[in-house]
Amino acid sequence: MQHRQLEHWLTAACDGDREALAQLYAHTRINVYGYALSLLARSQDAQDVTQETYLSILGARYTPQGTPMAWLLTITKNLALMQLRKSQPVELDESLAAETPPPESLTVDRMVLHTALTALSQQERQIVLLSSLGGVKLREIAVLLDLGLSTVLSKRRRALKKLQQLLKEESL
Repeated sequence: MQHRQLEHWLTAACDGDREALAQLYAHTRINVYGYALSLLARSQDAQDVTQETYLSILGARYTPQGTPMAWLLTITKNLALMQLRKSQPVELDESLAAETPPPESLTVDRMVLHTALTALSQQERQIVLLSSLGGVKLREIAVLLDLGLSTVLSKRRRALKKLQQLLKEESL
């Protein structure tokens, strides 16, 4: 997605343009949901935060600097953290392991991927989902997660190796 187009939709949505908000949602919802899911671990909570993210844009103040996606994901992060504070303190990795298995309608590949992702640490999941699913640049991920770029690079490399090994074992 073009940086300028996202910026246009975001600016217009902040001014109350619901059509621009709909376009922004259509083109960024997967990224926002994936990031929220990496923070919250529960699908329903991630869906709620995703919806709240877009609703909070209407009437918000956006000043174009940096990338629009980073601004959007920062809102998502803040809402997810508020959600975590409201809920009981639960170790996120344990909540993922305790979550019920994915619905039968999911393909076997998606179930295998879901299982493999649960083997990663929260930070590894966030980095992999943001970079691979969300298309967020590694420098932006470093800012979002308050980590050094070299740390993000090494965590991503290790996480992808873990996933590769887990998926290889699963196919045997």
